[in-house]
Amino acid sequence: MFFATDLDRTLIYSKLFIAEAECEYALVEAYNGKEISYMSLEAITLLKKLNDLVPIVPITTRNHQQYKRIQLFEETIYPELYVVNNGGTIIYKGEEDKQWSDYIKEQIKALPVNYDEVLISFLNHYKKPIKGYNKSDGLIWLIIGERGNIDEEAVQLFMNANENKGWKIQVNGKKIYLYPECINKWSALVYIQKNYYQRTIMAAGDSIFDYQMVHEADYGIVPKEAYIEGICKEQVRIARVSGLKAAEEILRYAIEMAEKEIGEIEGRKES
Repeated sequence: MFFATDLDRTLIYSKLFIAEAECEYALVEAYNGKEISYMSLEAITLLKKLNDLVPIVPITTRNHQQYKRIQLFEETIYPELYVVNNGGTIIYKGEEDKQWSDYIKEQIKALPVNYDEVLISFLNHYKKPIKGYNKSDGLIWLIIGERGNIDEEAVQLFMNANENKGWKIQVNGKKIYLYPECINKWSALVYIQKNYYQRTIMAAGDSIFDYQMVHEADYGIVPKEAYIEGICKEQVRIARVSGLKAAEEILRYAIEMAEKEIGEIEGRKES
C-alpha cells in the first residue's frame, strides 16, 4: 500500500481551526513570518509511524512553491514523491517527472479551447467582483472571488458553455479554479502506481478535487464535515471527527490498513 493524502483540511489545518482544537498542536507551515498551518502533535507522531511502514504521497492542488513552504516535509518527514497542481506535476526525489509532464502538455495542446480563450469565456460569464487571477505554475487558472459572494449561476452557465471542451471549473470558498480535465489527482495516482509503487492505494481528502481518488482507491477516507462527506459512497470511510483530530483518525486508519497488508504479505511468504 501507499498512502496518498491531500493536505489542507485533511492533514494540515489553518488558524481557523486552532480555537476549537482539543489537542496539543505544532506549527508546520509559515510564510513571510506568518503562521499558516498546524497539525496535532499526535498526528505528527502517527505520520512518522506510517512513513516507516509505507510510502507517503502528498497530493495537493497547491503549486510547487506553496508546497515547499510546509516545513513538516522539509525538516521532519521527507516523502520521496509528491504531487502538486492537482495532479499536473509529479516530483520524485526532488526532480520533476518529465514523462508525466510531457504527457500533460500533449493533452493540453490537443484541447479545442486554450488557456486564454477559456479565461475570456469565464470572465464574459462572471458578473460579480473578482480580486484577481493568475495561472498557477502555468497549469491552473486561479481566480479569487469574494467569500460568500460567488456567482454560482455564472459558474453553471460557464460549465454548460464549455461542456465537452476538456475543461473543469471548481469553487472552493472564495477560490475558483479553471483547469484541463487531464489534470486530476486520480490520473496522477494511476501513473504513480504503475511506474513507482506497484501497490494498493489508500487515499484521503476533503474537497471535490479529492472525490474521484477517494472513491477509486482501494481504501478511502474523508474528515467529518468535509466538502465531499455528503456525496461519499458506502465504501468510503468518514472520520468521526473534524479539524486537527480528523488527521489523527485518518492516519490511524492508514496505519491499520498498512499493517494488515504487511501481515498478509508476510503470511503468504511463510506459507
